[in-house]
Amino acid sequence: MMKNTKHRVIALVCALTGGVLVFAGSLTGGYDCEESRRKMDLLEVQEIRLLDNFGKIRKMAAHIADDPVEQANGYQFICREVISESVILFRYPGPVNRHFHMKNVEAPLDIGFFDAKGGLFSTMAMDTYADGNQRVYSPDRPFQYALEAPAGFFGANHLAPRKARLVTDPDVNAN
Repeated sequence: MMKNTKHRVIALVCALTGGVLVFAGSLTGGYDCEESRRKMDLLEVQEIRLLDNFGKIRKMAAHIADDPVEQANGYQFICREVISESVILFRYPGPVNRHFHMKNVEAPLDIGFFDAKGGLFSTMAMDTYADGNQRVYSPDRPFQYALEAPAGFFGANHLAPRKARLVTDPDVNAN
């Protein structure tokens, strides 16, 4: 009888502790930012150039996802803070039809789709699955590049479809 009681107490303590940890995790927003930074550091970082609606070149550092594993991971399991301070450029060897999702993504994102010449032809706001709706996001035609960024990125940087582009030609001079 004593052994049974001891096991019940241990089970109760474990259950209570687990409940507290889960509750605390939901209060702080989920994913660990130091671990998130280590994950993002595994992606190569390159300077990219975007030509905005006004013809101005905007240079920025982007994490590059150019292999299937990096592309599948994207911003999954990354904390809000790291998402808010970074962008990921998904680069494919040729035009593709792909869908993007927000499973295990903690913050809303913008995504822009670019053709083989770098022309921005579609942008979308991607919301988390907090409402239970597991939407997928994809343009109505193939793309060669996709840029994921914090929500509001394309508007704040004056990057509109059919006006802005990703500068893929290394010979284009930056202003």
